[in-house]
Amino acid sequence: MPEELQNIMQFSPATHFVKYAQAILFRGAGIDVVWPEFLLVFAIGAGFFAFSAMRFRKSIAQMR
Repeated sequence: MPEELQNIMQFSPATHFVKYAQAILFRGAGIDVVWPEFLLVFAIGAGFFAFSAMRFRKSIAQMR
């Protein structure tokens, strides 16, 4: 995969989910090992949620 695409995919929660899922399933890793990936997935999800809530509020405001 080209390096530019690898950098872009770091903003996808699926990339981090695969990392910690593989660590848990294949290596039996505990939360002490995968917590950074959990934190990244949470942060990316919170960012997407905030962005979508902002857009939703704007669309509702335009309907009035």
